Amino acid sequence: MAAMSQSVTIAENGRRKRITKLDAAVTQLANDAARGDKKSIQLAFALLQVLEPGVEAQRLPKNTEPADEAVLAELKDRLLRMGKGSG
Repeated sequence: MAAMSQSVTIAENGRRKRITKLDAAVTQLANDAARGDKKSIQLAFALLQVLEPGVEAQRLPKNTEPADEAVLAELKDRLLRMGKGSG
C-alpha cells in the first residue's frame, strides 16, 4: 500500500498541485461515477458503505414521510443488489 501514499502532480483549475496517488484515484472514481459510469457508481457506493457506515443515518431527515421511507428503502435494496451483481 506504500505506492498509494506516493505523491503525484496534477493540474487543477490551471494550477499544479501535489496529491497522493490514493487521493488521485478516489477523485477519478468520483468523477467517473458523476459521469454515470455504472461500475464506478457501484464501487463508490460499496466504498462509502465500508468507510462511512454512518452516512446513511446522518442524512435522513427527521420528518421523512412513511411513503418516502419506503421509496428510499427500495432504492437502497436495488443499489445493494446491483453492487452484489458486479464483479
